[in-house]
Amino acid sequence: MYTSVLMIFGILITEIFPSSFATLFNAGSSREYFIGAMRIISISFIFAGINVAYQGIYQALDGGMESLIISLLRQLVIILPLAGIFSIFVRKGRAGVSLIWWAFPITELAACLIGFAFLKKIHTWAPFPDRDLSTKGLIPLSSHIFLSVSTSLCHSLSCLLYTSDAADDLI
Repeated sequence: MYTSVLMIFGILITEIFPSSFATLFNAGSSREYFIGAMRIISISFIFAGINVAYQGIYQALDGGMESLIISLLRQLVIILPLAGIFSIFVRKGRAGVSLIWWAFPITELAACLIGFAFLKKIHTWAPFPDRDLSTKGLIPLSSHIFLSVSTSLCHSLSCLLYTSDAADDLI
């Protein structure tokens, strides 16, 4: 619940004050690209929060492999090929640069669905039948959420700087 509230709060701030973020990161001549990118990427915050919660749950329930899989899906397996495919469309002039940013929400949504499937598997599997999991404390999600959002913002900024150079070539 807290994860969803924090992520919705992050989405609202990013959607309402995108120019403040552009100023904060000194976007310069890439300001419009930055604002467009942040508006698209912020959609993924809600799914990113859920994914981080899933990862914490799996770690707490001795599901390290599931946690690792979600992390790899989010940071490598889905996003990089998807952004690469989208960039081909951009280079061929079939789509605008903003298409590349849609890789973030699509990746987070896909990882979220896979995480839900893992949760269903763990729910029916019961990894600790002899332990009362209601007394086992989960990893504090606020630290995971902060790291996830800050990592996403830094990753987005680095991708923005890379694609803004590519966009300047298109103009």
